[in-house]
Amino acid sequence: MKIIILLLLSIGCKAQSTYPLSNFQQKHLKNNNYIKDTEHVYDNFVGTWQWTNGTSTFTIKLQKVEYWKAPNDNYYSDLILGGYRYEENGNVLVDKLNFTTSFTIDPATWVDFAQMQGGVSYPDINELGMIVNDYIKNKSCMAELTLQIGPNGEQQLQWYLHDFETYRNPSLGPKPLDFSIPTNVVLTKL
Repeated sequence: MKIIILLLLSIGCKAQSTYPLSNFQQKHLKNNNYIKDTEHVYDNFVGTWQWTNGTSTFTIKLQKVEYWKAPNDNYYSDLILGGYRYEENGNVLVDKLNFTTSFTIDPATWVDFAQMQGGVSYPDINELGMIVNDYIKNKSCMAELTLQIGPNGEQQLQWYLHDFETYRNPSLGPKPLDFSIPTNVVLTKL
């Protein structure tokens, strides 16, 4: 009987804790804990969104991934991963709508991995912050994606890019954006 109790105690000591996305803290990002979207906030962002202007079309696809763990992390979390396609004048400049959600430390797999990843920052559950890889310029930036309702009741997503420098330090003031993808557009859910 003592052996069974000791076995149960040792299993209990290694049990994973789950924390809601809405109130997790930095200290929870350890011990194989799980930061879970228990309120299903990410579900509102999932899907395919598109902006068209004349001969330019920008499409993004967002996917919720549950129980995701980066290779060097010691915790799991739910997050949004995504990809995009950009066309100008009938030419496809970038097509990364199909992507993998498995990230490895092998750089050879990175080209197929999602070009966008992020999550919401409570209490603003209508805004998704994402790191975006500008595939053509080979640089990363920050995107703010804000849910809104269009004039005809359609779901829309405001897409706004920031460079990392001014995003992290707004006191630097506006800086010309040098990206190959749209920087400030409204996408409609397809």
